[in-house]
Amino acid sequence: MDDDFSKLENLEDLSLEYNSFDKIPVSIFKLKNLKVLDLRNSSISTIQKQIENLKSLETLRIGHSKVKCLPDEIGNLKKLKNLTAEGSLLESLPDTIGNLKNLEWLSVKEGER
Repeated sequence: MDDDFSKLENLEDLSLEYNSFDKIPVSIFKLKNLKVLDLRNSSISTIQKQIENLKSLETLRIGHSKVKCLPDEIGNLKKLKNLTAEGSLLESLPDTIGNLKNLEWLSVKEGER
């Protein structure tokens, strides 16, 4: 699968559900208009620090994924309104989660270990 998403410069909603990536393809971090990133039910286990480059991101879904931690840089997503991680392997939230002043919905129900 070609993972060069950078050419999709007007993309606002991206679902990578049920994919085989172990981390987010770096080209996704160039999508300046991306508002929704859906990683539910994926093999992704790492969310890189470059997540902070997604300045327009409003919704991040990592439910039922293999993600165990979020980088501190998640706190730089000033437009983030929804963060759902139900059923994930998330072990804790970074302290910077408090920087998300526009956050309206946070769901982190524990998944199976």
